[in-house]
Amino acid sequence: MTEQNLNDILKDLKKTEEKIDIYIPSLKKDVQFTPLTLSQQKNIIDKITSSSFGIIDFYNSVYEVIKSSTTADLNTINTIDRINIILNFRKNINSIYENIDVNKVIERNKSVQLPELKKTIITDKFTFEVVVPSLVTDFKFNNYIITVYRDEKTLLGKLLVNELSKFITKFTINETNTIVDFSNVSIKHKFNFLEAIDSKHFKEVFEYVNLVRDTEVELVKIDDTQVEIGPELFIM
Repeated sequence: MTEQNLNDILKDLKKTEEKIDIYIPSLKKDVQFTPLTLSQQKNIIDKITSSSFGIIDFYNSVYEVIKSSTTADLNTINTIDRINIILNFRKNINSIYENIDVNKVIERNKSVQLPELKKTIITDKFTFEVVVPSLVTDFKFNNYIITVYRDEKTLLGKLLVNELSKFITKFTINETNTIVDFSNVSIKHKFNFLEAIDSKHFKEVFEYVNLVRDTEVELVKIDDTQVEIGPELFIM
């Protein structure tokens, strides 16, 4: 078979590509995606690992798949929405996962109440602006952790700071009205700023983070069962 013939076949295969509509909870509308290819499925499954970076690697692989599967602006799609996208990718391969009908979970998710997507949290010393992180933000912070700390053995604390940093977009020092806007600050410097603040001031911020993460868990539960989100979800 010649190179030209191979290229022609690949073009023909491209023509068979379908589109699927996926409901995005935060936008309250469907967004069009292309389903997983076998290559993408393989790349996600290859992220199965017992290392501390396992779930971060998985979500970064999912980000790359989502990015190549839609023309939507991923700054407008957040980590809560990501759960529904992953479930739809699985459903398109096989709607049954460990005796759970994934399609029922997806349909139920259309009525799940979401938390506030943005919030202002005021303490005696600081005012924090927090937001559910977009897929772009989540990818950038996860990628930073993977790149900078890949060879580190102690990660739990760094992952804690990373999680907090994804949600806080800016803060104000109440006494001086000094505003620190993180939109043009490097991740490294953002870590340094937040690590210099007494932990007690983050109590309500962590409560908001936990509320968002609990909502993500709710999106994979139905009838006292739960779809486990991870690379194993894409093993047939």
